[in-house]
Amino acid sequence: MSDKDTARLQMRSVIAFFSGNLGATVLTLLATLMVTRWTPPHQLGLWNLMTVFISYASALQLGVFNAMNRQIPFLRGSGDTVKAELAGQVGLAWCLGLTGLTLMLGLVGIAYFAVAGTRDQMLTATAFVVVLASSWSLQFLTVGYSTAGAFGPLARRTTLIAIAGLPLALLAQLLGYAGLLLRAALVAVISSSALHYQRPLKVRPKWDGAMFRQLVRIGLPIWLLGQLGALFMTLDRLVLADSPQLLGYYAIAAQFAALAVMVPTAFNSVLYPQMSRSYGEHRSAMALWRQALRASLGMFAAGMAFAGICWLTIPTFVTMLLPAYAPAIEAARWTALAAAAMTFSAFGNVLNVLGRQDVYLVSSAVGGATFFATWKGLSATADVSPLVAAAQSMLLATFVTSVCAMLLCRLLCARLDRRPPTPLTPVGSA
Repeated sequence: MSDKDTARLQMRSVIAFFSGNLGATVLTLLATLMVTRWTPPHQLGLWNLMTVFISYASALQLGVFNAMNRQIPFLRGSGDTVKAELAGQVGLAWCLGLTGLTLMLGLVGIAYFAVAGTRDQMLTATAFVVVLASSWSLQFLTVGYSTAGAFGPLARRTTLIAIAGLPLALLAQLLGYAGLLLRAALVAVISSSALHYQRPLKVRPKWDGAMFRQLVRIGLPIWLLGQLGALFMTLDRLVLADSPQLLGYYAIAAQFAALAVMVPTAFNSVLYPQMSRSYGEHRSAMALWRQALRASLGMFAAGMAFAGICWLTIPTFVTMLLPAYAPAIEAARWTALAAAAMTFSAFGNVLNVLGRQDVYLVSSAVGGATFFATWKGLSATADVSPLVAAAQSMLLATFVTSVCAMLLCRLLCARLDRRPPTPLTPVGSA
């Protein structure tokens, strides 16, 4: 396949993945608004607390699924299909083990709340167990689609799941809080079932201690970097936390930032397994760097197009539909530039493939220092509102982080390619 054909196929995958995620996000948002309308705040708060615990519990996977996303295409590119299959088999075994452990401990928790707790607590615990148990297979199956480059089917299934979840929101009106919990459990089961149907990664579970340790050693730093990146992207809300009113206004800006981030996320999701496979084939770090640079051009163009549309439409959208949030219009217009600010985020993929997350941490530290310095300067300026100051500080910090990662990555890749090649030893292997 020629470079043009590869680029064309890559762009189709990006468009399919982005459009599917965008459609699913809009439908999920509508369903969330419906559920919120029909659920009392104290009950919604109880479930939101459980969702926080679910996000924390994801640490139990120890980065195994993150490592699969890197190792399977890398090993396939290296021609070692036996080890690539073994990585999938160990990942499935770990998935089944986590699911079994969740169900066993969950039954104990449900029994406890049935005896010593309230009805709401027991039902919440039940939904929590179903959602968490389903999440392990959902993560494993998603990796299977990614490593196979099946982003079109993944996007279609994600959209269908969101479509199915929309009418299920009526359960909250019909059954109250029990309906909310039933919907959450059903959507979790439907999601896993939909991705399981005609899944691209078809392996049998098999345990191998050496492969498991290798996956943890490679994947845990990747997972931790992702968590730190998520925390980094909340700095703008952190500096506004002393004013609930300002933070409430900024929620609209944060929503547009989240939509904007979907653009580079789509590019990076498609690019990452391709980079892993390419590095497995050629062992050329500079080839990865050049691949990331080409992707950055497309990322910048798509990000600016998205920002331009948002810049023109946000004032009308907010004024007509959410007039109470009009003070956040300018901040929302700035946060819509987040995709363009992440133009060079593709180089984070290179660092993950090379197992050098420490380099990205240095870049993030520089970006964090930039954020607080910019915030201090802008917030002291009388004609700049705190909302706009937070948005602009986040944009500059994000851009500085990605540029710093690009430059450090360039030095790293050039140095690695000057070393003698080691074709038989994959990066991060035992």
